[in-house]
Formats: sequence, structure tokens, C-alpha cells
Amino acid sequence: MDRSRASHRARKLPWKTWYTYAGQPDATHVGPSANPTQVARVLGDGSTQLSQFEYNAIGRRTKASDPVGRVTNSVYDTTNIDLLTVYQRNPSGSSFDPGGAHADKIAGCTYNGLHEPLTATDAAGQTTNYSYNPYGQLMSVQNARLETTSYGYGDGSSGKPIGYLTSITSPVFNGSSAVTSFTYDGFNRIRTVTDTDGYAVTTDYDSLDRKTKITYPDATYQQFQYTDNVTAVMTLDLTGSRDRRGLWTYRHYNANRQMDSITDPQNRTTQYGWCTCGALTSITDPKQQVTLFNRDIESRVYQKVFNDNTTIDYLYEGQTAPNTAGATSRMKSSTDPKNQRTNYTYLADENVAQITYTDTSGQPLSPATPSVSFTYDPNYNRAKTMVDGTGSTVYAYNAVTVPAALGAAQLSSIDGPLANDTITFSYDELAG
Repeated sequence: MDRSRASHRARKLPWKTWYTYAGQPDATHVGPSANPTQVARVLGDGSTQLSQFEYNAIGRRTKASDPVGRVTNSVYDTTNIDLLTVYQRNPSGSSFDPGGAHADKIAGCTYNGLHEPLTATDAAGQTTNYSYNPYGQLMSVQNARLETTSYGYGDGSSGKPIGYLTSITSPVFNGSSAVTSFTYDGFNRIRTVTDTDGYAVTTDYDSLDRKTKITYPDATYQQFQYTDNVTAVMTLDLTGSRDRRGLWTYRHYNANRQMDSITDPQNRTTQYGWCTCGALTSITDPKQQVTLFNRDIESRVYQKVFNDNTTIDYLYEGQTAPNTAGATSRMKSSTDPKNQRTNYTYLADENVAQITYTDTSGQPLSPATPSVSFTYDPNYNRAKTMVDGTGSTVYAYNAVTVPAALGAAQLSSIDGPLANDTITFSYDELAG
């Protein structure tokens, strides 16, 4: 990637994320489109992590290539608005994507003249159907098993304002459907929710549309208040909540509306400290035991300090010492109070490649803890194998075929390292 065409960097530390745009005139201007065609950064090993994108004339994404070369293509109708088909590139695929490469067809949709989806078909060829009223509101959803959920809307009568959802009717089961109904108050806020058994929950609000009370059929209720517990001044945030047993929990906030204390029904208070950057810096429990969170200028925690002064220390890729410049924000290691270190290595697409366990000098622990390593599908972003101290676990997936079959692209089996430990999966029409 040509760094001279990068538009800006997205971080304060020396590591950067670079963006380029189609038609970009120079490094400080985006150009006619705000959609990046390339997003890149240099990883800790010096390699480049590059994602690439293509768009249609109105800015809808038509192609995405991740840093390890997985390609997803999206096809739109002639208006460039309605998504018709999604392909995942796969050398073993039975279809072809717009670039002429073998691929799996993993989704398809149809629409009406108002760009509302009428059907959605998954990789297994199972279709969900949608219908709408003249106002564009969803009236029904029929799943691939021909089970229909329907939606009703207000007619303007009391508690049923025009256009507001008033009922959801489930598919028929054992000869009947479950109906959940809704009514509204004079300000069109949900007042009651009643299920098919007649269990009704009623909600009250204040003038700012905040819930103040929820009443249940047995006359128990929850209550919510928004006034400061000391000054009695109205606030924007929840300061007190009463549960159905009548027990209160109180909260207090600082001038930045960050919760700085919470007191439970037993009058036990937990306090929270915040830095001017907006990040949490400390938690003080009811026994006055303090846990500190030391952060770098990116607000990442590089050290967690417990009340006994033991610590957990964190390093990020490219760092050799805490709170220093690094290559990326991916965690490199965490070191516990016993100086036992957990180390992480990654692939270019952010997936974890390996986890190892050492002391702070990089030597094996005593007794040694086995490492864990992973591989991934080169075409789909999903796990392929996992190797730990017991052995290998293999994940297999159903192919996307033509004609389509149930369970396409879903997990088909997990084969662990032991004899006769394979788990197999089968799917119905709703698995997608």
C-alpha cells in the first residue's frame, strides 16, 4: 500500500492505521467518497495488515477482502440499492462470484417496489418471506417451515395509537397461537404488555420518558428514581432503584455523569474513580479495598494493582515494557502476581494463532503448561483446528452445494483428540 496516499492516522501512539479512498487528490483530503478502499497498518513483526473494499455508484459495498485474502462479494439490483446475492469466495464452491471465481452463494434476497425485502434465502436454500401493510410496516414473517408470525398495529382507539405495534401473534402450535399485546399511554409510550396467559406488566414514566415504576400482576413493583439522594436535585441518570421485595439500591454520579458510587440494600458502598480521559481508574469495595487500573495514553490498561500491591501487567504488540509505544493494540501478554505470563500471537486477520505460558524470562513454567494453537478456514473466518496439551481438535463444516442442502455452511462435527469423542450436528430448516 502507498503510504503517501494515507488520509490520516487513527491513534495517538506511533502506530497508525492508514486509509485510502477512491479519487483521493492528496494525503489530506478524502475525495468524492467517504468509503475507504484500503485500510492498513504495520503489525509488530513488520508485516502489513491490509483490508480492501470496493463499492457501487451509491457507496454500497460490493467486495471485501480481509488481510488473509478471504473475499466476500455482494450483488445489487440495477438501482444499486437492493442487495440481491452474497457470495463467499471458495475454490471448491459450486457457484461463481461477479469476478468469475468459484464461490459459495450464502444469501439471496428479493424486494418489492418500495425496496422492502420480500424474501431472504440462506446458504441452505431456506427462504423466509415478509409482507407489509400499505404504510410499509411489517405484517408477517413466514419462516422456512411455513410458520407465520404476524404483527398488528393501532387503529386509533384508546391505548392503540395509529401505527404503533399492538400485537405479535406467534405461529400456530397445538391448534392455537400465542399473542403478546401492547397498549400505550397518552404520550405513545408502552403502558402494558400482556402475554398469551393474560400476565400483564404495567409501566409508568416521568415527563422525560424514563421508567419510574413497573407493576406486576401480583401487585409487586419495581421503582426508579432520578433525584440526587443527598441534594434531592433532579438528575438525568438513575439514582435509586427498588426491587420487587422493596429493597433499594442507590447510585451517585460525578459532574461528568459517571457513576462514582453504588450502595446496595445492606448499605454497602462501592466507589469508582475516573480519570479526566473518561476511563475507570479505581474500584473501592465496601471493605475499603482498592483496585487500581493504570492506563497508557490510549486508555489501555497496562497494569491492574490489587489492594495487597500485587499486580497483573499487560503488554501490547511491539512493547518490551509497559506504558511504552507499541505496534498495535493487540494484547501481547499478561503477567499474573506469580510472574506467570500468558503470551498471545496473532494472524494477520486478528485471530489468535497461539497461546503460550512462560515466566517473565520466556522460560517454560514448572510444571510446564502446554501451549494452545489454532488454525482457521482460509475461505471463511472460522476455526479449523485447535491443538492443546491433550491433542488436536478438528472442526468440520457442511459444504454449500447446488442444489442447497440443510445445514449448509454450518458446523458438521467436532473431532477431539480422544477415541470415540466426535460430536456431529444436524440441522433443520431454521438453522441459518
